[in-house]
Amino acid sequence: MHDNNNPNVPATGISGEAPVGTGIEISGGSFDTIQNNVVENQGAWGIVTHEFPDFETPPSISHCEGGTQLGHLCLFTAKGNLVQNNQLQNNGFFGNPTNGDLANEDTSSPRNCFLGNTDPGGLSSAPPNIQTVDGQPCDQSGPGDGSVLVQLGCAAGILACPPGSSYPPTTQVQMLPLSHQDTMANPCASLPRRTRWCPDGVYTGPSS
Repeated sequence: MHDNNNPNVPATGISGEAPVGTGIEISGGSFDTIQNNVVENQGAWGIVTHEFPDFETPPSISHCEGGTQLGHLCLFTAKGNLVQNNQLQNNGFFGNPTNGDLANEDTSSPRNCFLGNTDPGGLSSAPPNIQTVDGQPCDQSGPGDGSVLVQLGCAAGILACPPGSSYPPTTQVQMLPLSHQDTMANPCASLPRRTRWCPDGVYTGPSS
């Protein structure tokens, strides 16, 4: 994962709330494993875990299952996630508080656990020394860093940014043109003979 720093991309619903400049985000997820990834050139965070406050109206069959109902808010905590053996580099160059390779906001138990992650330039994290304070043993609670949530809201454009913090704003969504791609020499190769576009082993579908 690299260079996810463009705020002018199409989005809809809660996907439009993803913070710009983030490689991997676990938002309210539990017991996920994020390992053996290369995450580079993310302006905000390489990998970040945090709780998710859901203000949406759920469907009639749902009643905040998996979360905690707090008035009109359903809060999903991020807990028990394992972030290990990832290679990170050149993350956090937006320069805001908590920006860096790794970040964890949640303090739930079991903790979000960070192990064996590396950066050749030195691992940066919030909280500091994340692989010690939010490391083994993984079955306990951890301190997290509450200020990460404020920066996430700022980066997503859903909270006012604290003084001195800023992220690239959305100005105008632009769809970049795709480069030309040559048609496969034989797109019907290895396909069943009776398909919509390969009825007799010869491609009859749309051309590029």
